[in-house]
Amino acid sequence: VRRLGLGSGPRPTFDLTDPYCNNVSYDYVPMHDPHLAHHFSQKPARNRMKQLGFCTKDGRAVCSLKEFNQYRKYLYNQFMDRIHMEMKKLDERARDDLTLKRVENDVARRLQVFTKAEKAREHLEKVEQEHADEWASKKRASIFFIIKVRRLGLGSGPRPTFDLTDPYCNNVSYDYVPMHDPHLAHHFSQKPARNRMKQLGFCTKDGRAVCSLKEFNQYRKYLYNQFMDRIHMEMKKLDERARDDLTLKRVENDVARRLQVFTKAEKAREHLEKVEQEHADEWASKKRA
Repeated sequence: VRRLGLGSGPRPTFDLTDPYCNNVSYDYVPMHDPHLAHHFSQKPARNRMKQLGFCTKDGRAVCSLKEFNQYRKYLYNQFMDRIHMEMKKLDERARDDLTLKRVENDVARRLQVFTKAEKAREHLEKVEQEHADEWASKKRASIFFIIKVRRLGLGSGPRPTFDLTDPYCNNVSYDYVPMHDPHLAHHFSQKPARNRMKQLGFCTKDGRAVCSLKEFNQYRKYLYNQFMDRIHMEMKKLDERARDDLTLKRVENDVARRLQVFTKAEKAREHLEKVEQEHADEWASKKRA
């Protein structure tokens, strides 16, 4: 008596598994009300309750078998709820450990990939530096030139057709080069300017403009494209001529076939007229007789 009854203790979690209170009853019991503790602690009230059989001699509230089983089920549910909470915590901890392990493995893998990438980059830089040094030594020993000064440079000549295959000028550069400008021919033809350009290494002794290997390869590619364009134009003309010849041949065959049909029709018409004339003459002679 005076202690909290069934379901009065705090639940481990907010539970909605028994919304209609079928497993545990939450009915009001005066003997379990803490606000009546002073009343039930008095000796007359305790004796009266013992006489009526509401409590035992040691002050325990008497209940029915149904209420006792409900209390046992309530304690079992409380126990299972705590077990489920502990299992949930263990599962969360295991998931956290697994996630942490995955993160550590991913970090280690990314670090390994980054290390390999760094080593590859360093090796590539080293190889590029070696190639640059080798190219610099070769460049000092080799001079590339395209055309003489005062002549038109890359892409200055007219294209065979209007070409849009290289809109961003990746294959051929159309940058302005003063040595290829025909309007500066008079300036570059003067001896002081020519000597100055030879001293600076912009042209050779025979007056050819010096260029880099990239520009030289671009010029070769430009000439190749010009050559291929002309070949494609000639092939296109040959194809058009072949198509025209084929069309002309088809027209001639069609005219010959139509003429043959027309000739046969004319012969048939003449034969029909001749037969009709003979029948008409024969009918006239019979009529006169």
